[in-house]
Amino acid sequence: MRLSHKFLQTLTSANDRTVRYGLAIVVTGLTLLIGLLLDQVFGGIPPVILLIIPVAVGAWYGGLWPGALSALLGGLGYDYFFLEPRHSLFVITRAEWERLALYMVICWLVSWLIAITQTARRRAEAHASAVEGLVRDLDTERARLKIIIENIPAGLLLTDAPSGRIVMANPRLEQMVGHPLISPPGIVEQRDWGAYHSTGQPFQKHEYPLEQSLRGETVQNFEALYSRGDGSWKAWLRVSTVPVRDASDNIIGVVGIASDISKEKQAQEELSRSQER
Repeated sequence: MRLSHKFLQTLTSANDRTVRYGLAIVVTGLTLLIGLLLDQVFGGIPPVILLIIPVAVGAWYGGLWPGALSALLGGLGYDYFFLEPRHSLFVITRAEWERLALYMVICWLVSWLIAITQTARRRAEAHASAVEGLVRDLDTERARLKIIIENIPAGLLLTDAPSGRIVMANPRLEQMVGHPLISPPGIVEQRDWGAYHSTGQPFQKHEYPLEQSLRGETVQNFEALYSRGDGSWKAWLRVSTVPVRDASDNIIGVVGIASDISKEKQAQEELSRSQER
């Protein structure tokens, strides 16, 4: 299989080279034929600059060397068909030598400029294709992550640093607390909820898991009784938070995950009451 694959690659490459060089030869021949027709119709030697056309075509579609081949064949053909003595490659005058030399220099420059332009274009297209592929992959991964975040059976949030502003909260967390956690643009975020110890003592600001992680600490399985300010919602939550750092180890945010353990706490209380009896 490997030998067959390599053979097909070699055959394809060979065919591609044949097409590129063949195109240069054909276009050069056609241009010389047009020059001969112009010579017969108008009775004058066509300008040598006409033969830059096949050079440009060969370089554009084939690259540097097909363009150089067009220049060489065009120069020889022009010498053979149009310069005296005709049908001979012998050049008599110095002016004709200078004309052919200038033609070859111009053709080489044209071929080289077109070749590097085509190379740059192909590289740009390859780069653009690679970027498009990365964007597609990123969109796919983003869609997958969105599905996971929206369907994970736990509350999940992401805050900015150092402000602590909530920038992302999944539906499960908003369902747990009973209201949206992200303020609309232009509205200052107000957190009308608090956390309490089992004794009923409210937490100080520095005790909150988000605040601890904003200082660089990792908090695991933090349990607290969370309550909305108006008392319309109250639940026991188990919270874990971790700081998010950039490449320079600066804290740029905090990721938190929360689970409602109210039923677990209620079961523990009922168990304790039954044991006391």
